[in-house]
Amino acid sequence: MTPALEPELETHLLRAALHAVFTLGTEKDTTQVQDLHRVLPDLLDAMLGNLLAESPDTDRLHYILEHINYWIVSRVSRERARAIRSSTALLRSTITLPEFD
Repeated sequence: MTPALEPELETHLLRAALHAVFTLGTEKDTTQVQDLHRVLPDLLDAMLGNLLAESPDTDRLHYILEHINYWIVSRVSRERARAIRSSTALLRSTITLPEFD
């Protein structure tokens, strides 16, 4: 089992990952950029699910959702949509965790 990250580092990494994915532009210039739009949200959802699986309880779920909530109230509609998508994916993964308390 890998050691847990320090709380401050984990918070910083979580915020950076959410920012990178939720603010991803809408450029359609290259195949690579289009691939990023397809792959990054799924990778983020997997990361969020893994963070929850490390400590599957309501406090951990609340901690993650607090960070996502910042983007749910964004003025930019695509950022809100991405945040809602990730929140939904996280809640779906919650029901698959047998040890969720």
